[in-house]
Amino acid sequence: MTEELRDRWAKFLWAALLVCLPITSFKYIPLLGAGTVVRPLAIYPLLLLLPLISLRYLKKGARNPFSGGVYLLVLLVLSVLISSAIGGITPPVDLGGVNYLDRVVRSLVTLAVGVAFFLSAVEMNRTVEDVKFSVRWLIVGLVLTLFWAMVQFVGLNSGYRGELNKIQNLFSIRGLVKNKRSSGFAFEPSWLAGQLATLYLPWLFATFIHNFKPWKNHIFSKHPVISTITNYIDPLNTLLLAASVVVLFFTYSRSGLAMVLVGVMITYLFTGKTQLLSIWRWFLLGFRREQKKQLDLRKLMLRVVIVIMIIGIITSAGFFLADKGYIAAFAQNNAESIVDYLQNAYLGPRFAYIDAGLSAFEEHPIFGVGFGASGFWVYQNMPDWALAGNPEIASQLSPSTNIFPNPKNLLVRFLAETGILGFSIYLVFLIYMISITLKLIRWQDPEQRSGYNWIGTAGLFGMVTIFLLCFSQDSLAMPEIWILPGILTGIFSNKVN
Repeated sequence: MTEELRDRWAKFLWAALLVCLPITSFKYIPLLGAGTVVRPLAIYPLLLLLPLISLRYLKKGARNPFSGGVYLLVLLVLSVLISSAIGGITPPVDLGGVNYLDRVVRSLVTLAVGVAFFLSAVEMNRTVEDVKFSVRWLIVGLVLTLFWAMVQFVGLNSGYRGELNKIQNLFSIRGLVKNKRSSGFAFEPSWLAGQLATLYLPWLFATFIHNFKPWKNHIFSKHPVISTITNYIDPLNTLLLAASVVVLFFTYSRSGLAMVLVGVMITYLFTGKTQLLSIWRWFLLGFRREQKKQLDLRKLMLRVVIVIMIIGIITSAGFFLADKGYIAAFAQNNAESIVDYLQNAYLGPRFAYIDAGLSAFEEHPIFGVGFGASGFWVYQNMPDWALAGNPEIASQLSPSTNIFPNPKNLLVRFLAETGILGFSIYLVFLIYMISITLKLIRWQDPEQRSGYNWIGTAGLFGMVTIFLLCFSQDSLAMPEIWILPGILTGIFSNKVN
């Protein structure tokens, strides 16, 4: 195979991988147990892509492809292996027919999958043009996701649950959830919200802030009206951004909404202050008289209409979310203690798992209990307040259950399973990625400034949401926590080498 042909196949497989990312629990992946819910369809193009990427590394005279992100990941893998080896010296008692070695092997496989996604993203995103290519194919997957999520929302509210379930079961190990929340192609609505927050909204938001155009001009872009509009905003990006926010609301995911809100605030703090100041100055101009003339009523009314629209959108969003009891429970909560508040806000089980998972860290603070083994400490260390009034926990404590427990929090999982050693390395890895985004945001070289600033802005938004996602997810096989760090590492390693 010639180098040109190999590169073409690599780009094709990378594009296919990006389009497949929304399907998180594909039912036709062999050799996985019934309890494995993280089954990304993107594994198939990934497995075909890896040999082509390996050929690039093995080629004589190939450039050094690595930077600090890759080295930190190597250290993380080493810490995982050390913790697992030490934990195996005195392994815990089997739980539900599952032994220590089973859990370690399964967890190492998930880590290997995540590392493979990361390294693929590194190699396939060396230049700004590479990143633009990736974003274009990410958007293809987003469009499919938005369409299916909207169809779900309309169908679930129109009595077509049965028909929608049949379609969902064609590719997913799980049908739709029992309520009327949209889950798209993902396993559950919160997973879809996590994808929007970490994979798609970062790029759409960065494109909106910088008016950067990652896609090629279409045939209508030469129209004078459209070309004038695109000088200020990109219509396609604005439409996708609005549709993504709407679907985010359709998921009714509290964690997803919180991640996006925090991501927007922090990103604007570092990159959008100039834009916000310009908007504020424009807004005030409508209320000023020039040289003792009367106010321009047209300008004034335009601003009044905009304010009314913003208030209407915020109010409508509030009423829409308040219709769901577990969202309204945050405000409508008459608890007398913190524990009661968490229980009433439907957060009791989540914090119970975290509390129990941290018990493993307390017993083995340096190296942890071994990768994947924190679940052996969960049931026996459940807090007393969680043993009653929590059906989810009660069902898992049943002797007949086949569910292996986990902390449901990636940061707690690293603390419990790899101790201070592994947790510190992973935390440094996340901080290092954020430092890359800040350097790209402040990049001043006029030749690449706009592209690097765009990537840095998307990276900052995405790394903030990935960090927050760690508080509600604990699987290392989820592609969304690896793709963006891989892109950042690829573009930055090419810049510094």
